[in-house]
Amino acid sequence: MGKWTIADIRRRNKAAGNYFFDRAAMKFFLSRIDRQVYEGPGGIFFVTSEQYEDSYGNRPFPRGYTVHEFDPISSDIGDLGDFNKIQDLQTARGLAKKYAKSGGPGWFGEPKRHSEAVMKGLEAKGHLMAPSERR
Repeated sequence: MGKWTIADIRRRNKAAGNYFFDRAAMKFFLSRIDRQVYEGPGGIFFVTSEQYEDSYGNRPFPRGYTVHEFDPISSDIGDLGDFNKIQDLQTARGLAKKYAKSGGPGWFGEPKRHSEAVMKGLEAKGHLMAPSERR
């Protein structure tokens, strides 16, 4: 399996008709995307941060972080745990790395969609290769 990049995930998500990386949504949430992608037997994960801003331009709360899982089959992206509740980047990165090794808690508390056997089968057939790695 090739290494996924944020650019790969962004392209796949947009091509599938999804809006996770939509410019207006990113601006609304004052989102930043950490460039590191964590992938392993547990899945493909990355981190974003968001900053709440009220209608007066005040930012009364600190920037928060969220771990997301990318589904390479559907190109969907799900939040793991509570949106924007992780207090610092190091903790969020540590969770993303841990989930890549052993699997996350599932999107919004739901069980994971694909079993490890299904994922291994898709990988063996070359279906999980990152687009930048395809020839």
